[in-house]
Amino acid sequence: WYQRRVREAVVSTQSTGDMLACVFIGLLALAGPTSAILCDSDVELDNVQEYTYDIGHDAADLDYWRTYQNSFIAFGEYNGGDPTVDSTIEAGYYTAEGDLVYKTKIDCSANTWKAIVSSDGEESVFLEGDLETACAEGDVFDLFLKIHQPHLMSWVFTGQPLQFDERTTLFLERKERQRGLRVPTDHGADTASQFRIKTTGSAVLTRFAFGKCFIWPEELSSNCTEVAQWVFLRGKSGEAGGLGVFGTNNGGITVECAPTKPQYFNWLQKKLHPDRDSKHGASYCCCVDMKTGKLHENDKKWCMEDYLKPAICSVSNLRW
Repeated sequence: WYQRRVREAVVSTQSTGDMLACVFIGLLALAGPTSAILCDSDVELDNVQEYTYDIGHDAADLDYWRTYQNSFIAFGEYNGGDPTVDSTIEAGYYTAEGDLVYKTKIDCSANTWKAIVSSDGEESVFLEGDLETACAEGDVFDLFLKIHQPHLMSWVFTGQPLQFDERTTLFLERKERQRGLRVPTDHGADTASQFRIKTTGSAVLTRFAFGKCFIWPEELSSNCTEVAQWVFLRGKSGEAGGLGVFGTNNGGITVECAPTKPQYFNWLQKKLHPDRDSKHGASYCCCVDMKTGKLHENDKKWCMEDYLKPAICSVSNLRW
């Protein structure tokens, strides 16, 4: 019944405009537990100050992961005191034996960050700098570790890349492209097994996610325009405001808002990040709740991979 009604709504949309199908989907969709799409894990945390996540599979097995590109994402807030007194946030990626791959430490009192690697078995500062925005009581924060390749990884803290300088490499030994610096660590990301994060002072953790997923803060879910801006500011767009080579997603991976009422999400999202089950590495299009942007029924059956040209993710081609 439901699939028949969706098809009827889609047919009606072609003659009456997008909002009919959007309103219908928005009324009947069941919101998922959090504002993320296609994550391997996405859990709410109750103001904890330490969290550990085991990826549960060999990081080097590309038959399973499809690509090395996975993200670890932590959300938190400064709750119950001035974070510039003694708050820190430390997160790292480790092997099963406990050897460091790559970690970062944010020090709110010093307003600094450090990116730390293993070098001959010892921890060594690779890069360091100042925070662009000072920690403040009541503010929220987010921290990404984006794995690009075994020795190409990016930390992004509340929209600030914890890295600088670029290098030129060859793509498929033919085309030059800009990349971040090689991370000079003893152990590459393909040897890693566990992500750890801990905080001190008033910094607490409220959520953690992992995977090749699309994510934004829960508190923004009622406004698609704000979500789209949040995603853009952490993406790889070379336009003003984007992070370029240090971003967490390609610039083409984005949230689409309803054309005539942009506070709502477009019911058909056409540019979502492919996950490890993608057969062609192409973006997904998914049916979502217009009010929250969450995947309908929190079930991937409402997604399809957009790998054909011209694009199959159009109203006239839907076959759910």
